[in-house]
Amino acid sequence: MNKFEFNRLCPFKWFVLENFPFIEADFDAITNYQLYCKVVEYLNKVIENNNAIGIQTENLTNAFIELQDYVNNYFENLDVQDEINNKLDDMVESGTLQEIIADYLNSKAIFGFDTVNDMKNSTNLIDGSYAQTLGYYSKNDGGKALYKIRTITNDDIIDNSLIIPLSNNSLIAELIYNNIINPLSLGAKANGLDDDSQIISKCIDIGAIIDGQNKTYKADIIINKSNIELTNFKILGMITISNNLSFVNINNSEIDATGKNYGITATDNVTKLYIDNCYIHNAELVGLNLINAWDNVLTRISLSSNKKGLYVTAFNHGVFQGTAYGNEIGLDFHDGSAMQVNATAQENKKTGVNVTTVHGSTFELYLEQNGYEGTTFKEQSQLLVGDNGARCLGTTFNIYAMGGSNSEMESHFGATFLSAISCIITGRFERHIDSGIRIGSSVINCQCNVIDVNHTNYGYDDNLQQFIYKIGDKLVNTSHNIPETIKLLYTIRSSTPLLTSIEHPSSSTTIIRAKDIEGNTPTNINAEVYGIVPSIITTL
Repeated sequence: MNKFEFNRLCPFKWFVLENFPFIEADFDAITNYQLYCKVVEYLNKVIENNNAIGIQTENLTNAFIELQDYVNNYFENLDVQDEINNKLDDMVESGTLQEIIADYLNSKAIFGFDTVNDMKNSTNLIDGSYAQTLGYYSKNDGGKALYKIRTITNDDIIDNSLIIPLSNNSLIAELIYNNIINPLSLGAKANGLDDDSQIISKCIDIGAIIDGQNKTYKADIIINKSNIELTNFKILGMITISNNLSFVNINNSEIDATGKNYGITATDNVTKLYIDNCYIHNAELVGLNLINAWDNVLTRISLSSNKKGLYVTAFNHGVFQGTAYGNEIGLDFHDGSAMQVNATAQENKKTGVNVTTVHGSTFELYLEQNGYEGTTFKEQSQLLVGDNGARCLGTTFNIYAMGGSNSEMESHFGATFLSAISCIITGRFERHIDSGIRIGSSVINCQCNVIDVNHTNYGYDDNLQQFIYKIGDKLVNTSHNIPETIKLLYTIRSSTPLLTSIEHPSSSTTIIRAKDIEGNTPTNINAEVYGIVPSIITTL
């Protein structure tokens, strides 16, 4: 409408122009009737389109209702297993299932087997796949392991432990392991009958920690490298630690050395050896044998039924904490320095603890009923120090020695000190057949504060409430009852030996003439008896 003058339009054309401006471009060229016809034609098209949309909406609604009914009815009557079976049948007929299985078998997946033998006989393993076994000889026997399947090489050694042969001769299964090795996964029988020595040796070669899984192994084990740990074993055999090793750890284990000379033995220059919570028994020579050993820590050790429970020599800067029970000889510390010993010795047939040529060390000892089968005073002593002139120097002994109440296992002597210099001796001695403590003439410049009571032939008798001493075939005792709290306390000064028998008590002084354990009458005895009023001591 070029140069159209809108003010000349009639009201009808104004209405059409405002509501249907797209119907006609030239409003001034047509009559009102023609314009009316165009409006009617447009409205008829609109009505026709709306009707078509309504029909489509109705069709869609009906289709949705039909689908909903189908779904509801389908799941109400669905047999899932039947559907799966039908689908599998269809896949078999079409060949689809065979193709899927073939693709899987040629993959590098992890295949599961009950035993190693099942894995060996498998025909579907390929290079690059993996195998997981649930046991070595039988399912859940503790030997489960993971293997890498690969092509065999000229360097591979088939040993049925680390390298397993397969039915495909070009392939092997290689054990996958970390620094903790389980011998059962390498084929150890752990039945206490078959020899597992070679299997455990392989474990030591490849691992840092060998975990025995608390099983019983018949094995003679040789530890030939440093930085190795054996844990949770019961060994029927012995353990040998090679020379010049360090940081060897044996813990939470039992060694039954029946028929073997030793339970655990290390014979030269072993340092930083840690043995903890181990029970060693039945060795024909020594349960725990350490020679030339430095900075070693032995804790919670139990030694039983060995000829000698413990023997250490050149045991320097070492720690021992443990128990010797029912051995022929309990503990033997020979030639060492800066030891820290906290030990219990009970019912060892001969000497409970033997200490020779030990310097600057500390011994905390509980002794009970040792030496009951001894034939000499040395063997009959629960503690023997400085035998054969091998002096102990600057060592502290804190001792509790109980002779025992079992008449078949009574101890004769609590402790015998034959040769010692500048040592400190403290403790309590009770219920021995002869005496609690015996001091030889080669004990020099030692301090001794001990309570020595309740001995059969020598000491304070709680029942009689009096002191009794044996002098040859005579007895010396008190003529008055003495309170139970009074005990016999000796103090040894300089080179004075402790008296072992009273020859003639004085009625006016605490200086007592006595005989030493060799039967000699030394001069300048300076043994003070505390808690006794000398005037009430009489000779029977």
